Amino acid sequence: MPEIPDLQHYLGDLESKDKASRIRTLSLLKDKLTLAPGSSDVGDHSMNYNLIDALANRLVNDPAERCRELSLTIIAECLRDMDPAKIVRSARCIVPAAAERFGSQPFREPVEELRLKCARMVSFFALIAYF
Repeated sequence: MPEIPDLQHYLGDLESKDKASRIRTLSLLKDKLTLAPGSSDVGDHSMNYNLIDALANRLVNDPAERCRELSLTIIAECLRDMDPAKIVRSARCIVPAAAERFGSQPFREPVEELRLKCARMVSFFALIAYF
């Protein structure tokens, strides 16, 4: 993961009551954490577990659909380039959070697209853990 010297500042901003502030923070994090296609730095790309916790919390508790969508996108993009052992460790945090939001009926998550995106991510975890 690229170094983010002010990561604690970003994590604090994720707790803001202002939806626009949370969206701006998540957009900035996404820009800083996701690599450009074709980057040669893919092997070194991993996530900080404090950030995973914060994003999983946004995924479960944020009332703004855009914030939940950005959190899920950041997690999925970063997991794509992680080594399998780190993915399995990350799953221990993300799967319970996702199950809380997406795993029972009636779903707490009203947006079908986000439910499907989360289901794909959990399937990815299962494939990595199996192999």
